[in-house]
Amino acid sequence: MRSEITLKIPFEYDLEVAPDSTKGVMLLHGFSEHREKARKRLLGPDPLVGVTIFSPNAPFPAPVRVPVAGNRGEFEYKRAYSWYFRDPKSGDEMVPPLLSANAILTVMKYLELVQKKWILIGFSQGGFFAPFLIHAGLSVQAIIGVGAAFNPENYKGLPPISVYGLHGMQDEVVSHSYSQKSFEEIKAMGYGKNYYSLPGLGHTLDEQGRRQIREILIQEDWICR
Repeated sequence: MRSEITLKIPFEYDLEVAPDSTKGVMLLHGFSEHREKARKRLLGPDPLVGVTIFSPNAPFPAPVRVPVAGNRGEFEYKRAYSWYFRDPKSGDEMVPPLLSANAILTVMKYLELVQKKWILIGFSQGGFFAPFLIHAGLSVQAIIGVGAAFNPENYKGLPPISVYGLHGMQDEVVSHSYSQKSFEEIKAMGYGKNYYSLPGLGHTLDEQGRRQIREILIQEDWICR
């Protein structure tokens, strides 16, 4: 039995506003991560001149149990969040991604951000989640998926957009081969543009990868060189 109810969930985000800009970059963190992690990993500390940067936490808590520094055998929980919950074995969705996408758009309407055009940069689960923001109605020019794969089912019916992939070749969480194969599948659908394999890198992004992201933003005429 299912009922429709309204939940009030505390929502946190960082917003770096570029006055009068019509362009935005949204950073989507990975599973059980935090918006500050996405900003540091995907862009580093430098600003994007003339572009609004929106870094939301996902709506649903997914705390991580970590050791307490200096106290052997003791643990604490750090704040972390998830865009959706899906059982990897059964495929059952406990929290569907479109629910999060609609929640994010509700916040963006309140912040008067939906009139802008966006490039989405998503790490891991954030990269998987990115197409659902377009399904929910967000105006998007490009998706940059980092350490993610590209489920063709999630791209069906989307308007024309550019999709880029960046992936560590030593990634043991989302395999490079799986990511690359799925990218070729959406490329055949007309979405994939360029895929960048990063030698010696695991499930993260380094300075070389951050420079590549900025090059993509230049190619998309989002920022100036």
